[in-house]
Amino acid sequence: MNLDQIAEDYQLAKLLGTYKRPLLQNPRISLSLAMGIPAMLLGTLMLVVMMLDPTSFDRSKLPYFAVLILPALAVVYGIYEARRMAQDRQHIFENGLVDVCQGRMRAIRFDEIDEIWQRKIDSSVEGTGTLLVFLATQNENLLAKAKAVNEYRFQTDTGQALKSVHTEVGDYTKRMVFQRKLPQLTDTYNRGQAIAFSTIRLSHQGLHHQQKVIRWSDLQRFALTLPPSGRLIIKQRGSLQQWLSMPVADIPNFDLFWGLMNHLKTTDGQLRLEDIAQN
Repeated sequence: MNLDQIAEDYQLAKLLGTYKRPLLQNPRISLSLAMGIPAMLLGTLMLVVMMLDPTSFDRSKLPYFAVLILPALAVVYGIYEARRMAQDRQHIFENGLVDVCQGRMRAIRFDEIDEIWQRKIDSSVEGTGTLLVFLATQNENLLAKAKAVNEYRFQTDTGQALKSVHTEVGDYTKRMVFQRKLPQLTDTYNRGQAIAFSTIRLSHQGLHHQQKVIRWSDLQRFALTLPPSGRLIIKQRGSLQQWLSMPVADIPNFDLFWGLMNHLKTTDGQLRLEDIAQN
């Protein structure tokens, strides 16, 4: 099945862009090259120096240099994996994406994606602002402080997962998914039900984490630590201790959570979709 056929079958509409898969985010490639190349170069240099200096050259030590085979094999393996993945692509359409991996195509519609996980987050986002924070891409660096390349993982409502997502593919997909989920979450919230993001819940009463609750009026500040730690920090008024410190990577759909929390703090727990759209 070719790309045009699978796009038609899944009603993905117009093709917007094509991107190569991020090879160096694959640990099999990055670790093999990072560990193999320096070790191989160092061992080769030591062998050349010993052979050029007859006084220090000891033929009995030559068998020890057989260990150079190991880093050489690691480098060969890394190059092999990189060449094998070189033809892999990710295609973005108006209604979804197609992932091409090792010759196999997999189509995922945006309305099938339930959760987006980010291992890194742009730390320029501060504890103020509106939902514009999540509607804009991270690469636009809204508050111009510090940036980090986002690493995404998608989870569909049927349990399928897609890893090693190109940054631009992830940024665009995130916006499309969140624009679809925002009205649903707003309706859920306004019917008096809490919105869950892993172990954190947002409700009219405030912010919940496990057995703890903090009212919106008592929320003093929330911020992000710099990558690579990438932690969400929440402080309560009148307390010197952190109310919550949690890795961003443990919070699904983090940008949506962040934007909603910003909005609910400024409106004291009131969520109106029309107000968010204006911002």
